[in-house]
Amino acid sequence: MAPPDAPTPKKNNKPQFLEGGQAAYNINAPCGQCIASGYNFCWKSEETGLILTDDQYPTATGVYETTNTMCCGEQSWYDDYKMENGGAFSLSTETDDEKLYPNRNCAMLMKNSRVADKIGWRCSQAYTNTAYATLMCPYRRSACGPNKVINFYTDQDDGAIHVIGLKKGESCVYNIESVCGGPSFNIQNSSDVEVFFAEWQQDSVAMVTPVSNKPMSSEELVISSPLQDYPTRNVDF
Repeated sequence: MAPPDAPTPKKNNKPQFLEGGQAAYNINAPCGQCIASGYNFCWKSEETGLILTDDQYPTATGVYETTNTMCCGEQSWYDDYKMENGGAFSLSTETDDEKLYPNRNCAMLMKNSRVADKIGWRCSQAYTNTAYATLMCPYRRSACGPNKVINFYTDQDDGAIHVIGLKKGESCVYNIESVCGGPSFNIQNSSDVEVFFAEWQQDSVAMVTPVSNKPMSSEELVISSPLQDYPTRNVDF
């Protein structure tokens, strides 16, 4: 575990949806909790927002070398990361305890990993809007259902969404489409659930060719769309 005096990483300056104890920092926080608390969720995956079975769902170990996800702070916060003794970071001299520190493991990704290794990670910091950033979150099929795209203009789709057994901190992210007017929603039979959304009109936002295979700090990544027919990551609704 991290030492009691380990500093909490800096949050981003985007709107946050969770506060207080709900937003306490945890390197292993699930995607929804991490992003809604103002932190930077990173997932080692070629694609994000995938519909996954329980066996496919990414695991969080808190250790850069073995984990599939991490909840980190703003990337620039790790620029001055030091060893426990105050010296410059060094893999060759770090202690076994230091390898378990959350700040060390986020610094490994944000600062010390090779560019080629960074390309394999997707991070929410590329998005300007907090709600839109959750689009990248892993989608657990067993809890969220088989379909994450709801078309209100399709006769066969009544728009009903059943979320069952969603684990704390995880998220179900849906793309709800309509032709005339913005879709509305009504929550029934729920407890301890936060709902937030981003709304756009297709002809009023920038949409470009999707780009994903870039380092997490790449400007090209920020100004591109994450998926076909979706707004660019830097759109703020």
